[in-house]
Amino acid sequence: MRSNARSNSSLVLRSLAALATLYTLGVHVYLAAAPNSPDPIHRGLFWLASAGFLAGLIGFFVPHIWARMAARLVLIGSAGGAIIGYLMLFGTTFTPLALSSKIDEAVLIILLVADAALDLRALGSRGPGAADERGEETSVAAA
Repeated sequence: MRSNARSNSSLVLRSLAALATLYTLGVHVYLAAAPNSPDPIHRGLFWLASAGFLAGLIGFFVPHIWARMAARLVLIGSAGGAIIGYLMLFGTTFTPLALSSKIDEAVLIILLVADAALDLRALGSRGPGAADERGEETSVAAA
């Protein structure tokens, strides 16, 4: 019963994280590609952030637990980098789009950390060498 509750919680967290990632990915693609972009000088940075969000989103749904952990790190790095980069370039002057994007990225980081904690708790309760959802061993020694 407890495992089922953890699965439901994890599914909700992953779904919310995917939605948050899609939103911020869309914002960064818009800023990079739109001909009337409010910030055409930094298009390369927006494409770089978009690539990080897309790679993390794809990796986030790989069924192996260690791949998901790596994807979470990519997404946390992309979101944190986007927040820090914005603050370095523009300070605390926020347009509505920038404000919604930065709030979304902060929420994304919180969701990813919470989901990682659930996965780590589940991994710890199964013990070393236990199998993940697909029956593959999850311990580092098994690799």
